[in-house]
Amino acid sequence: MCPWFDSWRYHHFLKRACSLFFCPFHFYCTFVPMIAPTSDFVLFASHLNEVQDYLIEQCHSHSKVFVLCDENTLELCFPILVEHCEPLSKAEILVVEPGEPSKTLPIAEQLFLQLMDSGADKKSLLINLGGGVITDIGGWVGANYKRGIDFIHIPTSLMAMTDAAIGGKTGLDLGDYKNMIGLVAFAKCTLVCSSFLETLAPSELLSGRAEMVKHALLRNQSSYDDTISSILLDEPLELDDIILSAKVKLEIVTKDPFEQSIRKSLNAGHTIGHALESWFLSQGRPVAHGIAVAAGLAIEIQISTMCFPESSLPSQEIALHLIDAFQLRLLDWPEADHWMTYAQHDKKNSGGQIRMALLKDFGQCDIEAVATPEQITAAYAHFRSLLAL
Repeated sequence: MCPWFDSWRYHHFLKRACSLFFCPFHFYCTFVPMIAPTSDFVLFASHLNEVQDYLIEQCHSHSKVFVLCDENTLELCFPILVEHCEPLSKAEILVVEPGEPSKTLPIAEQLFLQLMDSGADKKSLLINLGGGVITDIGGWVGANYKRGIDFIHIPTSLMAMTDAAIGGKTGLDLGDYKNMIGLVAFAKCTLVCSSFLETLAPSELLSGRAEMVKHALLRNQSSYDDTISSILLDEPLELDDIILSAKVKLEIVTKDPFEQSIRKSLNAGHTIGHALESWFLSQGRPVAHGIAVAAGLAIEIQISTMCFPESSLPSQEIALHLIDAFQLRLLDWPEADHWMTYAQHDKKNSGGQIRMALLKDFGQCDIEAVATPEQITAAYAHFRSLLAL
């Protein structure tokens, strides 16, 4: 049984056992009695005033507080954060440029030096305020500086709220290859506040919904139908939508925090998605992670039909849904041999084989599937033919 806290008795036990702060709003967390956390403590809220007491407490219980932002979240989100947590007005601010190019070792080294020069010690707190890039690099810096200091994620993008800021994965890119450097290190807390979505452009909201589609596919057909329909109809997001999607990942990570088995299913769409994203980045034409993942899901679902001919998954229907929902016809897609090398260097590969998590049906995933370059090329050709429909 997955340890979601649905009863007052369990709340009361956990509160007494580890003296966690509890808020009277909808939240989930998991607890494992080890020195280093191996699962998530996540607070969900509609507005920051619901979690401001927790933030203030954390500021007062650490020797010094640092906030990592990109230039956008510094302008749009940090003032909102300070409005609800006055002690953060005295925090040291670390700023990087927005986007994937900031996820590099040189940028991480700059952040280490800034922390050191500003007197950050083992009792300092790093708050990562931003999307997936910020939580990826901020988590990696926090987990490595002086062999680890406390860090809190406050995701401001939909992608980060439902996926990137949950599960403990941190990462840096190596050249054009995504997330080749990293480790699993869980945040002290992840504060998911849906009001930050008001700071996003429509294109960023759309990108974030790709991971929600992946989670829905891993859940069941009904969840997928509801999620894809919501995107196609451009329905507004509610906090409950975010919680439902994040819960899929939380349940999986709770069972397999270090990706030894079931957590590999969360890589669905990402082998091809990362390869395409890396190629576009190498050309100086970066695409949003969610758009690349949506394309990756559409292509990998075609590969599934080759690997699992008995599958009842409506692969072409799903691919067309993804093409329409994420406006994939707007991009100029390259030939397969342009990006294949990135798939061949994917970090999940082993024994010289391209490995990916392939959906066999709604809620069923082969986490160790092997695809040949010929199968990938054929599936990509079919995807490009669907773009013409």
